Amino acid sequence: MEKKRWIRLSEDFFSKREWSKNSKVSHFFLYLLLSANTSNDEWLGIPLKRGQLATSRRQLNIKTGLAQETVRSCLLKLLESKEITMSTVGHYIVITICDYEKYAGSEDKK
Repeated sequence: MEKKRWIRLSEDFFSKREWSKNSKVSHFFLYLLLSANTSNDEWLGIPLKRGQLATSRRQLNIKTGLAQETVRSCLLKLLESKEITMSTVGHYIVITICDYEKYAGSEDKK
């Protein structure tokens, strides 16, 4: 049985974000929150910390069902609002969720 992943959202989650009325950006950010590493790990030789994920724009397009241009737009909006940071490692992008700890509880919670 696959382990369930949980995130916490405060009631002001949407009201404090300028992109909150954009359902595509909201969907995209929730996808990132649920896809980020819950512990320090390594993926294809890329060291990843808790709250990070390594991916590509194409993979984000496939996994979210959003058009590639929409993925690009969502990434830019989240970068501008300082919800995420991004870096490039080889052919992949490493996305870091800023303040990841306020969304994700400790690893040992059920």
